[in-house]
This record gives sequence, structure tokens and C-alpha cells, in this order.
Amino acid sequence: MAETFAQMRAMTDEELVKQHDESARNTTVGLAHYEDELRHRDLTRSAAASTRLAEESHRLARQSHKLTIANTVLSVVAVIVAIVALFVR
Repeated sequence: MAETFAQMRAMTDEELVKQHDESARNTTVGLAHYEDELRHRDLTRSAAASTRLAEESHRLARQSHKLTIANTVLSVVAVIVAIVALFVR
């Protein structure tokens, strides 16, 4: 007999794998079984790629922020130098 959804949610991963393996001995599978596994693997790879992309985007934003600050500081220095040059003449 199959477990209820709540019972399955309460199982640990190890318990769920054990239950699956026991049931798999007496079950025949169709193509959907393999397609579902391939789809799951594709989704896992996609999620990992999305995470890497988000991390790279975050790193790029931090570098851009640092460069913006450096540019601002250099601009302020250039303005100060220009003002001093006006009064030194």
C-alpha cells in the first residue's frame, strides 16, 4: 500500500530511497521513468548554471561599484587641481 503524501514528506531521504528500491524490484517502468530522470538532471544542471551566473553578476556589480567610486574620487581630485590651477596663476 502506498504512503500518504504527509507520510512521504515525513520520511528522511534515506527512508524514501530504501522504500523506492524495495518497490522497484516488483515494478516495470516505461519510457516516462527515464524521461523524468533526464528532465530532473537537466533541471539540476540548469539550477547550478543559474546560481553560477547570479554569482558572476554579483561579482561584476561589486567591481563596477568599486570602479565608480574610484572614478568619482579621481574626478573630485581633477576638479580640485583645476581650481588650484586657477588661483596659482
